[in-house]
Amino acid sequence: VTDQDFVLTPISTGTIEGHAWTNPNLLISHIALSTFTVVGNGVQNTKVEFLQLFNPTTFQINIGNDIDGPATTIDYYAEYVAENQLNILTDGAYINYVSTYVDPLHYYLIASASFFWFGDQYINADAHYNGTKLQDNDSGAWQLTRVWDGHVWDLVGWSDGNSAPRFEGDDIDEMNAAGDKPPQCAGDSIEVGWTALRMSTPADVNDAYGPAYDTGDNDADFLGPDEICQLISPMIAVAGLRNTSFSAVSIISGVPMYGAYVTADDLLGPAVTASEVTISSNIFGTTVTLTSKSAYFSLAGVSTGTWNVVVASGVYSATISSVVVESLVSTSIVNGSTDPTWKVENWFNVHLETMSTDGYISGTVTDVSGDVIVGAEILAGGTTKTTGANGRYFVKVSSGEVFVIGNPNNVNPTYVESVQSATVQTGVLTVVDFTLTEGGVITGFASTDGTSILPNVQFAASIDGAQYGLGTSDVSGNFYIKNLSTGTYDVAPILDPLETYSPLNLTASVTPAETVSVGTFTISGSLGTLAGTVKNNNELVTSGALILVSVDAIPATPNQIVASSSPAQTPLYAASSLAAGTYEVEVRGSTSSTYNVSVYVPTISGSAVTVTTKTYSGINITAGNQTTLNIAVP
Repeated sequence: VTDQDFVLTPISTGTIEGHAWTNPNLLISHIALSTFTVVGNGVQNTKVEFLQLFNPTTFQINIGNDIDGPATTIDYYAEYVAENQLNILTDGAYINYVSTYVDPLHYYLIASASFFWFGDQYINADAHYNGTKLQDNDSGAWQLTRVWDGHVWDLVGWSDGNSAPRFEGDDIDEMNAAGDKPPQCAGDSIEVGWTALRMSTPADVNDAYGPAYDTGDNDADFLGPDEICQLISPMIAVAGLRNTSFSAVSIISGVPMYGAYVTADDLLGPAVTASEVTISSNIFGTTVTLTSKSAYFSLAGVSTGTWNVVVASGVYSATISSVVVESLVSTSIVNGSTDPTWKVENWFNVHLETMSTDGYISGTVTDVSGDVIVGAEILAGGTTKTTGANGRYFVKVSSGEVFVIGNPNNVNPTYVESVQSATVQTGVLTVVDFTLTEGGVITGFASTDGTSILPNVQFAASIDGAQYGLGTSDVSGNFYIKNLSTGTYDVAPILDPLETYSPLNLTASVTPAETVSVGTFTISGSLGTLAGTVKNNNELVTSGALILVSVDAIPATPNQIVASSSPAQTPLYAASSLAAGTYEVEVRGSTSSTYNVSVYVPTISGSAVTVTTKTYSGINITAGNQTTLNIAVP
């Protein structure tokens, strides 16, 4: 005996982290109940109200009227009349559409003037209406609705001391154009009136990036008058208006995907979910502190190397490839080296932009001792995967009922095959673990005389009468019963009642990864096959013909079969020909008797049906063999 010592090096691991967002909706990005400025006709100190929209999605959105009517309704809800929609922006009597679509990452401007001065320039509205319509001294709300399915793109409400008629989360506080300015705004000369701005990033506002932050809470997603008034001159930078003619902008944030699951295909670290975290900052160095939410994930224990990472929630998912993980280092994604790369440099955000109906299955494969099985094969939804160093697998599948097979077809002969059913939901990770038991294979030989080959005979392996496996003899006469756990089995063929076999009692003890031979079965009176084609006037019969086979003569009109007397009668074998004009009948093979064959071919002419009959006799059919008889009528 020679001793050999080994020094094993632990697998090095690192961490993958980031923030998960999605951007499914057209958003309200800037609301002004009133601003006093110069309008297109040069009139000074004219009151203008406007609503700016932003499209953070990856697809173009119809805003105005199309052939079938408005694709997006834009409704204003006034205080005290919450159910009274004033459709001033979708009714042709009020609205003039200059642009009817908004492209991805672009703005859309709606105003009470066709163009007006704002900041340091004139700006044209993409849609405009005559005269102010908003009640600027009351609470109110704007709602964007996709017409074809009623989906609410966005809803923003504000209060003036009274709650908004409708809103998401909490309404925006004290947005009252007619009231006195708060102390912070006393003496300011920016003259932009009361306004609300959607944030572009968590706890920050930056006009260089699209206002996509959307937690479903109006007060958290917007800067209201209190915060804006404290910004004074910086507000000019963040409050610039844009219409559809402006260039596309990059986005940083979106809807935080709390609960999104994250996993890497290194199959070492388990999946984690993105958690709600709080981010706070003082914007522009002022005393204004913003507190926002983000969906943060940290996937620890990922083995070093280059991997793909899947982030998914509901119908939205993202796959990030070329993620390099270094030992004991936290890698933020997406970054400048991943695919896709970051949208904005040094912002490590994953945007879930892919929509599908797929789900995900993951799990761990162990043996009965609880030890993981490395390299175990898993088949799920037609996709084959192999377990990693910790026995874990991960696979993307279609949603619905999915059968998951561990060790399919006993690809690893040490273990048995195991099958489980899983209900997979879209965008959801379903865990399916396997505990594989050790097993082996039983083999044997089927014959009519101990040496000749007898194919197509089924054999069963049982313990105390309970069946645990089946196998069928092949063209060489050998059969294999796979997927058997360790133990001692009784093995016997499954035969016709008039067939016999010997020996009657054969057993086999199954051991892991071994193929155990049970010996030879000699079978008497076993089945043979009669097969061929059926033709009528030299044309294949495709409508079906009845074929009867018996040792006794078959009358032109077959005898009626009665249950009470049929056991005493000679067996009558029957089959119907197929649409291809072929047939096959299994009968008990015999070396001492020949068979009679009758065929009945129906012919339809108008409403009449005639049956043509033809008989054959002296047909030899032996056990385990096929006899060919091509039938031709008349």
